[in-house]
Amino acid sequence: MASKSTRQNEQDNLSATEQARLEMVIHMVQNGDKDGAAALYNTLSAAGQIEYWCGTALHLERELARLRETLKRIGLETTEGQSEPEDHAAVLFEVMAGLTSGQIIAPGGTDRIIFEQHLKPWIGRFFSDLEHADAATFYNYVGTLGRIFMEIETDGFSLSA
Repeated sequence: MASKSTRQNEQDNLSATEQARLEMVIHMVQNGDKDGAAALYNTLSAAGQIEYWCGTALHLERELARLRETLKRIGLETTEGQSEPEDHAAVLFEVMAGLTSGQIIAPGGTDRIIFEQHLKPWIGRFFSDLEHADAATFYNYVGTLGRIFMEIETDGFSLSA
């Protein structure tokens, strides 16, 4: 993951609009209505405004199988009753957080593999869809935050290559 100083430098370079969106996301998450955010997500999903992967079903199945194999190598497997698939953005970010914090023990470079192979190819499109979704102020802000975060992480991983 990118260093704290890299993140601070990137934050200093944000436009006023991006900075305002980031502050709004923080405010909404801290004080927001979780039920309302969930309802908005469901509305956007049903309307097709959150389409984060363009590919055939066969392609998606292959990618999911590759991800499951990567996760299995570090001792992570699907548990019964798990509501989110392994390729859900939140699940992948939880794995990355666990790798970064040391809560998930894995060989060096595993975070880079997961980032490069399983996040980077599609997560930018996902955050762009969120950022530009109609009538979805909360998710527009989340999309901006995610896009900026991924730009910082991409830069951080390229520096450590």
